[in-house]
Amino acid sequence: MPEKRCCSRISIKRGCALTALGFAYFMSLFELFTFAALFTASGSRFRQKYRLNCSDVLDINNKLVSAVQAALCCVTGAVVCLWSCNRDFMRSSHFMSEAYAWFGAAYFFYDIWSMYLVHVRQVGFAKGIGVIGEGRPQGSAI
Repeated sequence: MPEKRCCSRISIKRGCALTALGFAYFMSLFELFTFAALFTASGSRFRQKYRLNCSDVLDINNKLVSAVQAALCCVTGAVVCLWSCNRDFMRSSHFMSEAYAWFGAAYFFYDIWSMYLVHVRQVGFAKGIGVIGEGRPQGSAI
């Protein structure tokens, strides 16, 4: 008797929507962390306590988002493995693994963008233009 599948496969249209949600999620999370670190009183105290410049703040925020992605990936893997324990592990499939593959793919594109921002700020700081608040357009978080 064939094994029942948990759910149907994810369509291309739904997968693209999940990828778009992933882009929005990871970039928004990065912007939220950046806003909290650069424009709040507690963020200012944290920066002053550890003598952080803008490139340091962006680097820390990049690593925080990476940690969130790693935690989501581990939870997804744990759910899929627990669901597959009493099934044929090599042939069973869970909709969450495919859904997270679509959602998580956006993280890698976000990470390239984020590392580029960190690099540009580090180069700018080395040239003496990395002071927080200088050279930043009005209303921009970074």
